[in-house]
Amino acid sequence: MEHPSGALRRLRVGHDILRRLQLARSIFRAVHVLRSRPTLGSAQWDGMERGDKKRKGDAEMNKKQIQKKLEERVKAELEPVDVEQIYRDMLDESGPEVNVSGLSFMPSRVVEELDPVAFRCGVCDYVDSLVGESLSDEIDGNHYNLEEVNEILEEILEEIESEDAEEVTK
Repeated sequence: MEHPSGALRRLRVGHDILRRLQLARSIFRAVHVLRSRPTLGSAQWDGMERGDKKRKGDAEMNKKQIQKKLEERVKAELEPVDVEQIYRDMLDESGPEVNVSGLSFMPSRVVEELDPVAFRCGVCDYVDSLVGESLSDEIDGNHYNLEEVNEILEEILEEIESEDAEEVTK
């Protein structure tokens, strides 16, 4: 079951995608309106207002398409982050080895083997703290490096902008 803060972070990333898309669309609309404004009569302006409502619906559809395209490319191009290993690394860096009767154990191994439930809860909490900072939201049960996901998102948005620019020139 997903931790509530993970859902909030996913909403923030989705909101960020929508905000970027809306910004690109609003710039495109503004340029379009400014180009066509002097020659429009009131009936044509009414038609444009109806078109604006349709474009808002299109933006919602495009957001879903962008999110789907992003998820597909991330799964195809990137390796998932081993969240258990980054939690083990954090535990091992946070304290010294545990010594028992002359034997030394890494803190992560002690926690993982003696209390696996606490280990899994710790992994979930640690991952939730990293989502939005260095990890992406969960995509089909996996997390990915956020910088790499953002690079793919930028590429997708640039593709959309170039497609929109081509449509304007046609």
